[in-house]
Amino acid sequence: MKNISLNFPKDHFTLDTYNYQGKEIVYRMYRDIPYCTKPVDIKYQTLNVKEPVSIDGVPVDASNAPIFFGIGCAGLLSTTANSGGTFGPPPGADGPMGPGGPGSPGRPPMPPKDATQITSSEEWEAMAGGEGHAGSGIMGIATLGSFQRQMPAGPGPGDDGEPMAPDGSRWGKLALGYVIVEVGCRGRENQWPDGTYYGKAPAAIVDLKAAVRYIRHNKDVFPGDCEKIITTGGSGGGWQSTLVAASGNCAWFEPYLEAIGAAKERDDVFASYSTSPIIDQENADGAIEFQGGGLITDPEEKKRSDHMTALFGEYLKAAGFQGRNGYGTLTLENLGEYIAKEYLIPDATRYLKKLDDTEQKAYLSTRPWIKYDGEQAALTFEDFGLYATRDARVPAFDDLGMSQPSPILFGNETTNARHFTDYSEQLATGDASAKLDPALVDLIHSQNPTWHILQKHSDVAPHWWIRHGACDPSLAVPPAVLLATALENAGKDVNCRLVWDGGHCEDDDQEVFLSWVAEITGHTL
Repeated sequence: MKNISLNFPKDHFTLDTYNYQGKEIVYRMYRDIPYCTKPVDIKYQTLNVKEPVSIDGVPVDASNAPIFFGIGCAGLLSTTANSGGTFGPPPGADGPMGPGGPGSPGRPPMPPKDATQITSSEEWEAMAGGEGHAGSGIMGIATLGSFQRQMPAGPGPGDDGEPMAPDGSRWGKLALGYVIVEVGCRGRENQWPDGTYYGKAPAAIVDLKAAVRYIRHNKDVFPGDCEKIITTGGSGGGWQSTLVAASGNCAWFEPYLEAIGAAKERDDVFASYSTSPIIDQENADGAIEFQGGGLITDPEEKKRSDHMTALFGEYLKAAGFQGRNGYGTLTLENLGEYIAKEYLIPDATRYLKKLDDTEQKAYLSTRPWIKYDGEQAALTFEDFGLYATRDARVPAFDDLGMSQPSPILFGNETTNARHFTDYSEQLATGDASAKLDPALVDLIHSQNPTWHILQKHSDVAPHWWIRHGACDPSLAVPPAVLLATALENAGKDVNCRLVWDGGHCEDDDQEVFLSWVAEITGHTL
């Protein structure tokens, strides 16, 4: 079989029109473009491109426009370039085990050996004799920790972490003259009929890196500025957005990229946008207990919580994060104070200033732990931890039943899920000396954006936008703060906020974000 072409099909598009907030957008739509020559499952390993042509009849030259690299993953699952995950599930989308969810049968048979040049997934499917793939449907429920949130069908945060206008926020970017790339990738649930898993880590990130390489491979004809790629995603997509941006050109991924036929190009990017990213999973359980351990009442769980908090302290000590504004080294003893001073108090103050006097009084009357003098809020991290609540067991991410997304992500071809922390492995086996296999530890590190930044072995994106709902019940706030801190320590441009009272994938700064993009890229219509 001849290899799939890595050449961008610049002459193969549809010319479509969309009305966004009173603006008529005419754009070129390039659909289902394979981004590697030896795909494992081409259903996922394709991308779409939207290139603006005119806005309200005024021609648009997008040749130098930023490229928004949109990742629509939810729950660390697979996604297709055409899935509803790109904009959030449509009305009536079923959950992960219902109709439309993972588990539809069948691997597309491999095309015959005399196949000619293939340029789209439709061609592949036609030659294969049918559709059908594991995990082809839309994810309706994202499970994080032991928390299950029904993903919205209308307005509200989308899977890509962007607030969802009824039309979809990406149309707003298209209306600004930006190029939109929608990327598919494999995920934790992908499984062939023979039981073999093919989407476990590092598959998703390898796919996304291959897509970045495809764009840069076609820099002379691809719409937009291939040196101004901005990854975007929320939750699981936030993890992917941050990891792609943190691990640019990391040699560790090279054998995997070669195996799927990725282009021989760079895979570093210009910027990353993320909301509530599921990051630093190997230390996420300790972070949850550090923040919300005061809510644990069961004696056995409290014992575990205290132990994981202590392990989190050891991690902080080894990492050596340096707080900004001369704060010094962050430790278990001062991290809470730092988060309160640099993030929570400014955002609580910002929130309160938006309320009128009556609203302020009503709000504060039910939250006596917040003090407000009319100019600035005052609060402690300990009180915040009791207020924010949690919907997670102990351990939350590396749960003992290995039913949560993270241990499933770290399975392998023959095993659906594996523990990814020594502590959970010890609890599960009853062996206090149990240690993870070094190869598995290496894999776990490779999936941690913070680890890549600390190791200084990758070309890390220079610009970062991070938003995390302060009251996200499934994810604690320290990992997002520590990601921002590691980036600041590395000299990167970082815009990070904890959105006060915000939940999962909250971002109330979209207009500010777009202004930030214009500033860092220098691109305006």
